[in-house]
Amino acid sequence: MELVAILGAFHDFAKNGVIESPHPAGYNERSEVKDIRYLELMMKRIWFSFFVIAAASALPLLGFDDAPAIVFDSTTKDFGKVTQGETLKHIFKFTNKGNATLEIASAEPS
Repeated sequence: MELVAILGAFHDFAKNGVIESPHPAGYNERSEVKDIRYLELMMKRIWFSFFVIAAASALPLLGFDDAPAIVFDSTTKDFGKVTQGETLKHIFKFTNKGNATLEIASAEPS
């Protein structure tokens, strides 16, 4: 195939005295290098994304899913209008939805 292209180029030169460029109009080597670098960067990003997704998918297989998970029935309580000095009380109910023991070291009101 290349030999045919070379012979065709010699034929055009012999006939017209001009060899046409095999590249499209507006082509320059610098833009091709930029395109190649851009494609290399995009491939690196794609491979990195693939790696991150694969690693995140493998976490449950490594046993990181054996952790406590606290789930509250409600996280807020509106007492409405309260007079100063009045004692308020509310119980926040929660459950451990995880696979490990849930230990509460301390609790403070906000």
